[in-house]
Amino acid sequence: QKLLGKLQGLLDGAGLLVLSGTLPPGADPDFYARCVELAARHGVRVILDAVGQPLLRALPHRPHIVKPNQSELSRTLERELRDEKAVGDAMRELIARGAGWVVTTRGPQDALLTNGESFWRVTTPKVQVISAIGSGDAFAAGLAFSLSSGQQLPHAAILGTACAAANAMTAFAGHLDRDVVQSLKDQIRLEQIA
Repeated sequence: QKLLGKLQGLLDGAGLLVLSGTLPPGADPDFYARCVELAARHGVRVILDAVGQPLLRALPHRPHIVKPNQSELSRTLERELRDEKAVGDAMRELIARGAGWVVTTRGPQDALLTNGESFWRVTTPKVQVISAIGSGDAFAAGLAFSLSSGQQLPHAAILGTACAAANAMTAFAGHLDRDVVQSLKDQIRLEQIA
C-alpha cells in the first residue's frame, strides 16, 4: 500500500511508467495490475515487462505495451513456442486479453511487435555477446526513451533493440556506450510482416 501511495504521487505529470521484473516472494500477484490501473486513472501509458500471473492479472487494465521475451511468454501462457507462428499466436492472445501492443524479444533473433492489426519484425544486429544479463531491461529503457521523445511504435522499438544489443556487448549490465548504440541503431531494420 505504501508503495502504491508513493507511485500515485509520482504519476502526476508523468507520461510513461515502466514496470519491470519478477515480484519478490510473498508479493501480491496483483501488484502490477494495481499499478497499471492507477497509471490508467492518471492517463499514464505503461510498459509492462513481467511474467506469469502478475502479467496476466494486469492485462484487463490495458497496459499500453507488454514486453515479455519469448521464454517469459511461453511460461506465462504455459505452452511451448517453437516457431515464429506460435510466438505470434501467443502475442495475439495477450492483445485479446487487453494489451495495447506486445513486443517480444527473442535474444539474438529478431524482435516481434503487434497491436493485433499489424505485425512487425525488428532486425537484431549481430554482435559479439559478452553478457545478455540486463538486455531486456535495456530494451525497455530504449523503448521508453523513444516513446518519451515522441516516437511511436513500431519505430520506437528500433532504439530498444539497439540498447539491448549494446548491453549484450558489455560485461556490465546497463553500461551502454552512446556511440555504439547509434552505430547499432543504424543497422536495424523495421519490416511489416502482416
